[in-house]
Amino acid sequence: MKIYLLRHAKAQPGFPDCGRQLAPEGRIHARKLGEFLKQTGRFEPGEIWCSPLVRAQQTLELVLDSLGLSLPVREQELLEPEMDPAQFLPQFDFVTKDLLVVGHNPNLETLASLLLGAERQRVRVHMKTCTMLCLDYDPVPNFGHTGTCELLWMFDPRLLDGESPDALT
Repeated sequence: MKIYLLRHAKAQPGFPDCGRQLAPEGRIHARKLGEFLKQTGRFEPGEIWCSPLVRAQQTLELVLDSLGLSLPVREQELLEPEMDPAQFLPQFDFVTKDLLVVGHNPNLETLASLLLGAERQRVRVHMKTCTMLCLDYDPVPNFGHTGTCELLWMFDPRLLDGESPDALT
C-alpha cells in the first residue's frame, strides 16, 4: 500500500488559523501538482484523509479537480497542526487501499519521520507547502509502529516552474 502525504499549499496569513484561505500562489501550486500527478497516470488513491482546516480542504479540492477525481474524504482532526502525529499511526493498520493524507506541519514532517523510522525529536523530512511524499507502507509483524515505510519519491510543484533546488529551501 502507498501512503501519500501532502502538506497544504501556501495560505494567506490571518486569524483564526483554522479559517485561513489559500493564497493565489498556493492555488496555482495545488493545481500544478494535480496536473502533474494526472500526467504520470500512477496516482490512484483509494482513500483520502484530510485535516478539517480550510487551507487543507482547499488544497485537496484543487488537486482532485485537476486530476478529475471524485472520492469520499474522511476528515481527521488528528491531522490538525497541534495534534500529536504518533496518535495517528495505529490507524494505518486498518487501511487496505492507497491513501492520500492532507495536513500541516509540523506534524506531517514528524509523521513522515516516524513512518520512515527516525526518532520523533529528530525530524528527517522537510516538507514545504504543497509538497507530496509517496511512501510504501509495509509493516513488519511485531516491529512496532515506526520504520514501517520506505520513501519512494518526494515532489514539490515549484520544480515545474523551473526554480532551482536551492530556491526551494
